[in-house]
Amino acid sequence: MKPNYLLRVLLIAAVLFASKATAQSLTYIRSVPVSKPEAISLDRLSNIYVTDAKNILYKFDPTGKAIQTFSPPATGHVANVEAWNMVKTLLFYDDRQQITLLDRFLTPITSARLSDFTNGIIRTATLAADDRIWLLNESDVTLSKVDIRYPDAVLKTELNQILTESAGDIRFMREYQNNLYMLDRNSGIYIFDNMGNYKKRLPLAGVNYIGFKDEELYYVKENQLIFLNLYNQQNRTINLPAGKNYSKALVGEKFYYFFTSSGFDIYSLH
Repeated sequence: MKPNYLLRVLLIAAVLFASKATAQSLTYIRSVPVSKPEAISLDRLSNIYVTDAKNILYKFDPTGKAIQTFSPPATGHVANVEAWNMVKTLLFYDDRQQITLLDRFLTPITSARLSDFTNGIIRTATLAADDRIWLLNESDVTLSKVDIRYPDAVLKTELNQILTESAGDIRFMREYQNNLYMLDRNSGIYIFDNMGNYKKRLPLAGVNYIGFKDEELYYVKENQLIFLNLYNQQNRTINLPAGKNYSKALVGEKFYYFFTSSGFDIYSLH
């Protein structure tokens, strides 16, 4: 009887713990106006980076206070911003086929035309952990890692046999914890190691953006913030406020940031 009693106690404790965990809710703090935010990123100090309708890059501190801006001398569409590195922030201009690197004060370090390193049209680009740059070439369907100091690709992976037939809306890449994650809105998330070797696909269609926190990736879908453990594939979810229609999220150390067409809202979790 004693083992059965102990088992019942453990089961009750587990139920109570689960109920407490799912009882967490978001508490609204404030809204930060940004005209049609598009490219977003978060650095290691939970500073938020957002481009607006005029492709001006804004840097906000974790409380939503604007601290720096970068307005390029030439116009161009910023398709991706990557700020996790802290030492440098990458801007990828898809219409100009160019990357620009900024320092932590959003002062330009260098710019490079991608045609100097590869032929074809680059769909998206991001920083690699080894200070090189990942490029997805949609013309020859390849993934390359290049060093802007040298003209030759460091490595190249053919993707014709990897991408599914439905792939074709690749919006985002991010290297995190020695893996490269490539988001295709139609077919899911393709995962490669840091040498460009294909590992697997997560069939998560209809996702606009993915972020990373500790050992989880997260995304917004169907009015939920969904977390997926990178190593055991377990899910957890947080319900979002009704009627807000959030499209993307960033998760910092203390606050949660949810994006609409007019800016982003800041929440805490309790």
